[in-house]
Amino acid sequence: GQDEIVEGNMGITITRPNVLPFHGSVEVAADGNRIDLTNIEFENEDGLFANGESIPTTLTFTNYGEQDFENVMVTLSADDEHITFSADQVQIDELPAGDEGQVQFDLEIDRSSRHGRSVRIQAVASVGELSWEGAFSFESSGHDLSMIGSADPNNEFRSDNIARIIPRIRNRGDLPAPDMTATLTTLSPYITVTVDEVTYDDIAQEGGIGSPDEPSSFRVSTDELAIDGDTAKFLLTLQAQDGNDGFTDHIYFAEVIGEADVNDTFGPDDYGYIMFDSDDNDWSK
Repeated sequence: GQDEIVEGNMGITITRPNVLPFHGSVEVAADGNRIDLTNIEFENEDGLFANGESIPTTLTFTNYGEQDFENVMVTLSADDEHITFSADQVQIDELPAGDEGQVQFDLEIDRSSRHGRSVRIQAVASVGELSWEGAFSFESSGHDLSMIGSADPNNEFRSDNIARIIPRIRNRGDLPAPDMTATLTTLSPYITVTVDEVTYDDIAQEGGIGSPDEPSSFRVSTDELAIDGDTAKFLLTLQAQDGNDGFTDHIYFAEVIGEADVNDTFGPDDYGYIMFDSDDNDWSK
């Protein structure tokens, strides 16, 4: 059963290892009105909160107070941009004292949602100026894509050259990633992407690795003003090839341009400046 609400001061102690405890108190008051979120049910047979799914959800609220309520409004909100609801507000028409009432809605998870995110949903029941906060959470399922290794396996990425860039992608998520189109964008000067689109087949979950479909690869042209030993930055944009149920993901990565020589210059920095010294004899650009 529920503990009886006690009015007065309640002592609180907060502590953790190797830290002096904090002692304080709060004032507890009971007003005789109380509605709690007491049960959550999801109609997802596999128990997963997978990206792209719409999960029928039922919340049960219990009126532990002494007053009967009508038109109890339940307002839903999420701390996550990938979570929406079929209705942000749902109503319990009648909720007598000691009784239960339910609301139903669809919990909608965007296809871009990644694996392993902790998502918190807040459900606030309100009548007039009275309100009671409830909440629940779950861990998302989906893909989790990242780059592995160098995207320049043939060591072609150097000053004044054209290189094949071949990003290898690992899926650490608990669900496979579908077929994708990838677009490469340079974020550095003196680098031009001449072939900017490739495709990837689906990538298996839990460590599966994908490479661009043969024989395709990105092509990148490096200007002679690019300095060997510097780092070039890129953005890889991934888009699923499944129509309205697709998603977009982004991976940032960097590649070192060639190999620096002791007689090379240093730079450019973020402002475009290049540093010389008296031994930079190979600088002829």
